[in-house]
Amino acid sequence: MYQLGCHTDLKLPIQKTSPALDILPGSFGCFEGLPLLTGFNTKYGSCVPTAICNYVRIAFARAGRTDTLTDQTCLDVYTAVTGFNQNDPTTDNGTDPEAMLTWFLHNQIGGASLRGFTRIDHTDEQAIRNSIVKTGAVFLVFQMSVEQQNQTEWFPVGTPGSWGGHGISGNSYAGSAYYVITWGTLMPTDRSYMNANGFVVGAYELDIVLPEAKAEPTMTPQEVLARTLWGEARGDGKDGMQAVANVVVNITEKPGWWGHDISTVCLAPWQFSCWLNEPVGEKEKLLAVTEQDPQYQIALNLAQLAIDGILPDTTKGATSYYAISMPNPPVFAKPENFTVQIGQQKFYRD
Repeated sequence: MYQLGCHTDLKLPIQKTSPALDILPGSFGCFEGLPLLTGFNTKYGSCVPTAICNYVRIAFARAGRTDTLTDQTCLDVYTAVTGFNQNDPTTDNGTDPEAMLTWFLHNQIGGASLRGFTRIDHTDEQAIRNSIVKTGAVFLVFQMSVEQQNQTEWFPVGTPGSWGGHGISGNSYAGSAYYVITWGTLMPTDRSYMNANGFVVGAYELDIVLPEAKAEPTMTPQEVLARTLWGEARGDGKDGMQAVANVVVNITEKPGWWGHDISTVCLAPWQFSCWLNEPVGEKEKLLAVTEQDPQYQIALNLAQLAIDGILPDTTKGATSYYAISMPNPPVFAKPENFTVQIGQQKFYRD
């Protein structure tokens, strides 16, 4: 049986969220392949600290950095906040979400600090989406019904709270669903859940501050793009790298949170997995590659053509793509938006 463990007697008032972004994308997907923490929430009522630790992990990933968090970190935070003892079942009583956030204001998690948090209106879809796009997630407090125990997508059925309270982080949305992190996986949650009476009792936007990172080497736009092409698609050769270059250029034509020029688009959080060090070690490889590598030389030539505006677009205007080796397509991969497959990548247009 999955465990819950979230108190639902919230006291802080709902506040206006931080200033909204100029453009909120119609869908926003989490970084595919990012390992999600379980916090041993299948055994203990550690859902609230686990949700916050996953929020911190997302903050690191958005910055293109790896973190040191583990499932044991979640339990350590649970202990620090509530006095939980793994050897004493009577101490496994769940967590007050606002006590958790207050603790985080004065303590670090994996080197990250909490500068502040805002309780936002969970029925305000724009506020929820704004938090997800700006910070990578939104911390939610659910009152689960027993009927949800066997659901594969959460809908508001049954009596809220009859199963218990559950703290989770939502990190993406698309179409009629939000996607929330629970027990180490993504659970689709119907949009109607957010407005159904009693099922959601709290939503929080967190302002997480990461520890100072080592400075990245200075690179020209050509080098940034070439390294991105090499890191993302060298296995598909010239055609695959050209297609990725096309996507970068197409994204720059619609500036927003995802960047406004070649360099900012390539290095924006969650844009390209090679800069997120996925798989592990990939970022070090792409920073170290030189013109002695034949594929990187091709990438440099393609990058310059793209910057000069003379690289043909073989993707039919695509602005996103994913590798067909992924076990599940990302949320943006809707059949009606598909444009072309080039090598091992499928391309999509917004």
